[in-house]
Amino acid sequence: MDFTKENTLKLMEEINCHMIDIRNTIENAYELDGEDSVYIFDKDGEMYSYKEFAEKREYKFNFLSDQFFEVLSSPDIFDFDGIFIALAKGKMIYHDKNTPSDYIIKTATAEERITTNESYCVAWQYGIKISHNLDVEFACVFGAHACGYGAVRVFKTIGEDTWKHHQWSINNIVNYMAVPMVYDEIAFDG
Repeated sequence: MDFTKENTLKLMEEINCHMIDIRNTIENAYELDGEDSVYIFDKDGEMYSYKEFAEKREYKFNFLSDQFFEVLSSPDIFDFDGIFIALAKGKMIYHDKNTPSDYIIKTATAEERITTNESYCVAWQYGIKISHNLDVEFACVFGAHACGYGAVRVFKTIGEDTWKHHQWSINNIVNYMAVPMVYDEIAFDG
């Protein structure tokens, strides 16, 4: 597939035309980033890694166990604001101002690279958010600095932000690569 804005928008529209096999998609994500591949949103929209969520609720079972998937499929989870499944990782290699930078997206099965003289922001993780009404959106997680507290985790859905340097902007060329690669890692029913 060509990494273009048109192809990216097509996949973003098409994603809700299919039923996602959540279990197999999470297993694909686990191959890339282990337990740090699943996040849960609480009723206030706060995002917790599954590990943080399980510690808070004092769950004692293993990640990817049948009990784990029972919890993820329970109405409680989707009464909150859903889950985020990270299926790709982003990385930028900056050389110097006279040399193009490399933007790399890696999934459990593939790695792609774009080299350009322009400067773009890259997210730590790219994936899909499945909300309580089973809508699916492409999204990303990245770090931001917060008033002397170091880096904090920020979640954004990928959309029509016009500033091409934002990690969540549809005009960021890194997303032209990330969205199709995430799409390829999703397991669909049937």
